[in-house]
Amino acid sequence: MGEHITIELFGKSYTFEADENVVDACEVARVLEKEIDAIVKTGNEPFVNKKSFAMLTQAALNIANEFIGLRNVHNKFLKEVLTRSQSLIRAMDARLQ
Repeated sequence: MGEHITIELFGKSYTFEADENVVDACEVARVLEKEIDAIVKTGNEPFVNKKSFAMLTQAALNIANEFIGLRNVHNKFLKEVLTRSQSLIRAMDARLQ
């Protein structure tokens, strides 16, 4: 079983159980809250029933989790490229001297 996370949406708290494969449940919740807050600030707050809202929220949590996982992979890739590039530059500089 995964950890439980609580998110605040539209002034109400919602608790979900995160799957074990969730990258960082708290960060996933923060990303979702931030995106929903941005929508609310536009004044385009949608009306949906509770069941639809729960399903949409679960889908949004899944998407946010995948986004964070991909962002982490991307950042790791960028660091690896930077490290390798620096190593190649040092090797080329050593040959040129």
